[in-house]
Amino acid sequence: MNPPYSQAAEQNEAQGKEVLITGCFSGIGLAIARKMAGAGANIVINGFGAAADIEKERAAIETATAAASAEFHGLFLVADLVTRVQRVSARTGDASDADAEVARKQEEFVTGPVTWSRVDAAGSPAQTLANARAAVT
Repeated sequence: MNPPYSQAAEQNEAQGKEVLITGCFSGIGLAIARKMAGAGANIVINGFGAAADIEKERAAIETATAAASAEFHGLFLVADLVTRVQRVSARTGDASDADAEVARKQEEFVTGPVTWSRVDAAGSPAQTLANARAAVT
């Protein structure tokens, strides 16, 4: 038999954990992002959708993080179109269905105001990680 649900125990379990959430601007991904942010987890989120919806959810995640007395660093990774097309074209056996056409269509996306730190993601994964770390220190 499972012990009674305890929000405090759940928060203690999530506090400081690192969680990657994809598709976080709708459905289950959004629910998980909100829950984990509210529990004090260090979350990395990824997703896309309508600009107004994304901005609303960005704000909600920031609010949930603040309510959990956790530190928040919003990072917005950017790479030029040529780099993105090269990357998706080189994929094999990847779970993503993104291809060169999807990368090109991203140029038309309206992201709305981005208040998060922009991080250059055009380099290697190690360079991108170094850029992200520099943005939060």
